[in-house]
Amino acid sequence: MRNKSQSYFLNSQAHINFITEYRPTYFDSVTDSFEQTESIYCPRFPSLIKSDNTVWHFASIYLNNLLIAQRKSTALLESVASDLIDFLRFLEHTELDILYLPPKAEKRVTYQFHTSLLQRIRLGLISPSTARQRMNRILRFYDFLISENVFTLEELKNRPYEKIKTYVSCVSSTGDIYKKQVDSSNLKIRHSPRPSYGDEIIDGGRLHPLTPNEKNIFLRYLEQYTTREFQLICYMALYTGARLQTICTFRAFHIKNLITKQKPNSADDTYTIRVGGKSFIDTKGCYEQNLKVPTWLIEEIRDGSGNLNNSYK
Repeated sequence: MRNKSQSYFLNSQAHINFITEYRPTYFDSVTDSFEQTESIYCPRFPSLIKSDNTVWHFASIYLNNLLIAQRKSTALLESVASDLIDFLRFLEHTELDILYLPPKAEKRVTYQFHTSLLQRIRLGLISPSTARQRMNRILRFYDFLISENVFTLEELKNRPYEKIKTYVSCVSSTGDIYKKQVDSSNLKIRHSPRPSYGDEIIDGGRLHPLTPNEKNIFLRYLEQYTTREFQLICYMALYTGARLQTICTFRAFHIKNLITKQKPNSADDTYTIRVGGKSFIDTKGCYEQNLKVPTWLIEEIRDGSGNLNNSYK
């Protein structure tokens, strides 16, 4: 099935092949042979194939740098490859070279690709945020090729884009708003993000805390229709704010250690447990943090039975 990029650039048959169990090699001058780099591994390494079925070596150099030098994840490599293949299809469809950089800026290949992205936004073929990411990644692609001297000075008579300085608003740890200077480009694609509201939690999506009434309805449902195990998982989520991956990686010894080695906090009647890091309790990004768990909930988990009706009133 052709995706939107292939349908838009009809003159290109460029595509991505994935190399499974990929380990890059290096040349050992002592043995006069190529050796595998055992410490670097990618389960699905993207390889960009041009319409003539040859490898686009510029992309291969860049993707290998991301993997080897920057140790980027497989998911990130695939995402970058999807942006690079769109640019390659554009080059083939328009019959432009990556170094087509004439004196008139609007004629340069990067500016024409920028115009293509804006056109596709208007046609509803691509979102503004995706177009913004795609343009930025193509410019970083050029930055890498230039910094590594892949192109000669003769080939780079004109620059692919103009660097500019801009300012963004930031909030300090004390709540003060200040302006920070950042690097940008004249090919930046601007878009207005969706508005955020005061009752939203932005965490991989837009989440809304339960209202007291919604919480009571949910608790009644748990009491009447679910298993004891599912109840305790949900109680832990409701009363600690922990993620499912955190809750479901608690071990029995964690609960026993809390009860035998720690006294509840007198201020709020909770136990404090360290999660993430080397605790064997998973957190997002493995970040360490303290989790406060109500004493009554620890006792309920220990006992595995009982009624919580009086505990949450």
